[in-house]
Amino acid sequence: LWRQLVEVDPHPVTLDLVARHVRIRLDEVIEPNLTKPVQTYSINGTFEVGDRIAHKTLGEGVCQGTAGAGKIKVLFGEETKILIHQRAAAGG
Repeated sequence: LWRQLVEVDPHPVTLDLVARHVRIRLDEVIEPNLTKPVQTYSINGTFEVGDRIAHKTLGEGVCQGTAGAGKIKVLFGEETKILIHQRAAAGG
C-alpha cells in the first residue's frame, strides 16, 4: 500500500515540507525564563527574549525575539503576535 501511495503521488508529503508550512518549528521556540516574574504588557515596557508577558486580551505569552525596531515577537499558545515595545511615553 505504501509503495502504491508513493507511486501515485510524485510529490509525497515529507517532514521538511510540513515544517516549511508550520508557523513555528518546535526547535525554534524560546522557553520562558522562569527566574523572572511575569510582566504586564505595555507599549512603553521593555522586554527580552524569554520574558513572560501578560497581555490583557491575548493572555500570557513568551517573548521569542525582536521583529524590527521597537517590535517583539510573542508566542501566545501556538500563535505568534508582533507587539510594540520601548515606545517613549507621551510628553517625555
